[in-house]
Amino acid sequence: MSLPHAQTSPPPTARTDASAGQRVGALLLDTLLVMVPLFVVAGILFGDSQAGDGGASVSLTGVPFLLTLLVAAGYFLVLELTTGQTLGKKIVGIRVVSDKGGDVTAVQALVRTALR
Repeated sequence: MSLPHAQTSPPPTARTDASAGQRVGALLLDTLLVMVPLFVVAGILFGDSQAGDGGASVSLTGVPFLLTLLVAAGYFLVLELTTGQTLGKKIVGIRVVSDKGGDVTAVQALVRTALR
């Protein structure tokens, strides 16, 4: 006669901090894939843009610039708060967690975004 085994949950996996290279890589990916296109599109739609002689320029100032900064900050705030990952972090394989290893709080995400 065998006794039923008590189910035990697997031991928690050890948390490892992301390396500086991973963090920089994620930020570069976010910049190239999200921030640059965001500012270029905003500049074309709401700023001054010029093209000619094989070159192009985009200028974004004033309220449109501030609104674009707000959208950029919202990208980091919302994604890090809801999923713990921006697109760059997801590609690199890292995630934002609180100092205790759980999801970040709204205040933590807001402070991270403000300091960025």
